[in-house]
Amino acid sequence: MKALVAIVLGFLIHPAIVGQVKPSAGASVKIINFEAFYDENSGIKEFIDLRKRSDREFAGDIKEIQSLRDKYSVLRTDTVKLSDEMNRPSSIEWKEGVIEAKLDELKKMECTIRSKQDQVKDLYEKRQDELTKPLVAQIKAALARFQGENGISVIFDRTKFEEGSYPLSSAELKQFDVTKQFIDFFNNDYSKKRVHNSLTPTLTNGTKIDPRR
Repeated sequence: MKALVAIVLGFLIHPAIVGQVKPSAGASVKIINFEAFYDENSGIKEFIDLRKRSDREFAGDIKEIQSLRDKYSVLRTDTVKLSDEMNRPSSIEWKEGVIEAKLDELKKMECTIRSKQDQVKDLYEKRQDELTKPLVAQIKAALARFQGENGISVIFDRTKFEEGSYPLSSAELKQFDVTKQFIDFFNNDYSKKRVHNSLTPTLTNGTKIDPRR
């Protein structure tokens, strides 16, 4: 998801202005928190839907990884207990290499889990990029319209200010922030298009039929 934010920002923020200008009350400059697009409750609805779709598609892999982690945890606990028992005075004669075998098994399982996690993470991110690419294009277009309709010259990434690179007071951040306005703008616009497309008849070759004709 962070990579997607970077893609969007590359289009949105004017490179010649970022880092050189601090917003002033008289300028047509605004701030957007792009990470808020992914907020479960107040973000861009389609992003949330696509993330949930990805989660469903990879549910089996996630379950498998969790199962491996649970087995690892049990094995680790058993190994610690066994080590404690072997270090206590006892009449039991432990076979040579018992603990070593357990530790070796732990290392192998750890490698398996790490390999599986890396593999699933890579596939998940590729799938996210594939699913969100069309949506990113729509967000770019919507931002251009949003800027034009509201007379905004430049949009800054709010996180740059929150991280302290360009310190602004809470009042200033609130004054220039239009995150909610844009998210509402996009959600409403996208919902209308989705309803329109679902109601527009389509020919077998995929051509939309204009109902006004």
